[in-house]
Amino acid sequence: MPYFTLAESMLNSLTNVRRHHEGKYHYKEQTTESNPKQRMKRARIINDSYESDEYRKIRMTYYDAGQDTQVFNSLWYPRAELGDLPLLGIDLIQFKDRFLVVVDFQPLNEKQDLTEVKEVWDNMPDVLKGRMSNRFYDENRFFSNHMLFGRFKKEDAVGDDGNSLIDVGGDLWNAVQSYVGLHIDLVQKMSSQVKNQSPEVGQYLHVMEKHRDYDIYSAERDPAHAMFVKMFGQEYADGFVHDFLFALSNMPS
Repeated sequence: MPYFTLAESMLNSLTNVRRHHEGKYHYKEQTTESNPKQRMKRARIINDSYESDEYRKIRMTYYDAGQDTQVFNSLWYPRAELGDLPLLGIDLIQFKDRFLVVVDFQPLNEKQDLTEVKEVWDNMPDVLKGRMSNRFYDENRFFSNHMLFGRFKKEDAVGDDGNSLIDVGGDLWNAVQSYVGLHIDLVQKMSSQVKNQSPEVGQYLHVMEKHRDYDIYSAERDPAHAMFVKMFGQEYADGFVHDFLFALSNMPS
C-alpha cells in the first residue's frame, strides 16, 4: 500500500489529471475456503485508473491477502500521439517471505538500452538486477536492458546500510520513485515538443496498434490470472484481466 500511495502522489506532477469512473472492478472483497481442513482465506483488491494530458491511461492495483500475499501493480500508457514511447510497468509481489520485483520502461519496439534510467539501474544492488526466466514472458519482447528484476527472500532484502531495501526509504522505494519521475519527465518532454503540432493520424493508429499488441500479449500470459480465478472466480478474473488490466486485448472466444 505505501507504494500505491507513492505512485498516486506522483500524479500531482501531471497536467489535468482525471480519475476514471469507479466501475465494477474498483473494489472487491472475498473469503474462500478451498477445503474444510484449510483456514479461511480473505483478500481484497483495489483498482484505480487515471488519465492526463500526457497519459491515456494510468492504472494501479493493490491486492491484499494479509501476510500470505501483497501486490502492487501499475502500468502507465503515454498518449499515442506522442509516438512509440516506452510504457512504465511496475509489479511488486510478496508471497509470505518471498518477493518478486519488476520495474521497467517497457519498449514497444525491440529491446532497448534506455539512457534515462541507466544511472539508477547501475546503482541498484545486485539483488535487483537479476534475469527473468522465460516461463511466462520473453525478456526480449516488451522489456528493456535496464529492467529492475529481483526474486529473493526477506532475509536477502538487506542493503549495504543494514536496512531492508523494500521498506519506505530503501533501495527499491527510491528506485520506484526515480523510475516514475524519469518516465514522467520523458513523456512531458515529448508532450511539450508536439504541443502545437497537428497529430498525425497514421502515427497515432500505429502506436495504438502497438499498445493493443502489448495488451494481447500480456493478457494471454498474465501469471496472476490463476490467483484471481481461485480467489474471485473465473468470470471476475477474465473480465478483470481483459477489461481493466489490458483493456485493448480480446476476450477469449
